[in-house]
Amino acid sequence: MTTDYAGEWIYKGTVTPRFDQWTEFPFASNDGNSIIRITGLGANPDKIISYGHLRVVYDVGNLNYSPWRRFYFSESPQIINLYTPEEVLINPTIIRHFQVKKTLKRAWRRIGTVQDEAWAVSLEGLAQTNLPADVLSALDGIPARVINAGGSGNIVIVLTATEENTNG
Repeated sequence: MTTDYAGEWIYKGTVTPRFDQWTEFPFASNDGNSIIRITGLGANPDKIISYGHLRVVYDVGNLNYSPWRRFYFSESPQIINLYTPEEVLINPTIIRHFQVKKTLKRAWRRIGTVQDEAWAVSLEGLAQTNLPADVLSALDGIPARVINAGGSGNIVIVLTATEENTNG
């Protein structure tokens, strides 16, 4: 667990996404918190021609999937607010598994066989927050990225990533 300007973060693991195949992070949770921090690792950003998708799988009856969120590789931590269904928030026994995959950017899909730089992502979930309620409500269901993760004390949040709704 790490603590910073936003609060306490619980480590969910580090994985290397694969093309069009969901890869699960090693640590699941039942905290129900929807704020996730994802950080890109081990790649030259100039050579990456792909982006990622992040989703949650809920351990209930028939394995329900959350809408996935698109994100782009960044060595700076990105904050993503994932939608959490009400039944997950009120039932602490439901386990959530986080999954990621990568997809070629549109222009590269037309070219054919290309070599993408291998990259990994580290995932953390916000356990307890120091963020004010108005900041949290502004992020409700909207993907965002914190752009000054340094020690300035100011929190600047930029809305980024495109929300995509799919099941599967």
